[in-house]
Amino acid sequence: MCDATGKGCSCNLSHDSHHHTHGERHAPFHRLFSVIHAEYDTQFEDAASVIPDDADTAAARDKAKSDPSAENLLTLAAALCFQLRYKEAAKVYSEVLAERPLDYTANRKLALCMLKTRNFEKARELFALCDSLSPDDLDIIYRQGLCEFYDGNFQAAENFFLRCYPLARDNGDMYIAVIYWHILTLVRLKKDIEQALSMYSPDIEIGHHAGYLLTCRLFAGEDTLEHLMLSTADADEMTRTLLLYGVYHYFIMQNKRAGACAALREMLSYKTYWGSFAWIAAYGDGIREKAI
Repeated sequence: MCDATGKGCSCNLSHDSHHHTHGERHAPFHRLFSVIHAEYDTQFEDAASVIPDDADTAAARDKAKSDPSAENLLTLAAALCFQLRYKEAAKVYSEVLAERPLDYTANRKLALCMLKTRNFEKARELFALCDSLSPDDLDIIYRQGLCEFYDGNFQAAENFFLRCYPLARDNGDMYIAVIYWHILTLVRLKKDIEQALSMYSPDIEIGHHAGYLLTCRLFAGEDTLEHLMLSTADADEMTRTLLLYGVYHYFIMQNKRAGACAALREMLSYKTYWGSFAWIAAYGDGIREKAI
């Protein structure tokens, strides 16, 4: 959720925030996005959005109106993202790019908005531009992998995730995220997951996103499905949903469709973090599995 500069966190659910409070028991917002926020149907679908500006967005809008500089417009767009109003933020980023088409920050942020609103074709185009402007940017390569995963291009996704490993070695949170998505990608490709598990170690130091680590423990055989499901029953929604998406793939790997669909339905019942990368992926699977 915390998009920050995009260099050190894989959660990416909101704007420039370093508030990591995963671990609280079902805290409704975890201070990662505004209490006044849009819902997934206004961003993934065509439901009308009636979300009013919160105080920060209102202040940013007033400032951008009186002085529509790129800096003020970027601040307004970030405030809209903090309210999960990605479609509206995309329009503001586009205003910046109309004057500064190669502005890396605006292109990168607009690409994220496209990812968050499931416009994968546009996201792919923008991420490719960002990749050319800033080669070997872990954040951009990682998101390109996610974009391909969402669109069902799993071989392309694997290629991007493989590029992430050498860039993420000194960042435990990103490293475990790459392993997680690589495992899921290999499952979808019906490939042996040992290549991804060989990158995994139980002593990888992470600051948050325990769900990624727990999923890796499941696939590595370090913990049982029964214990993990029981021990996370009262965990925060982020941890639970990340694990459940892993469990969905764990059952797919075992050709257990009923279990996979049950895990997916439970995950999609938790809507707090609909803007998380895993929830965006699960939404697409939910449509395909008729679980929504």
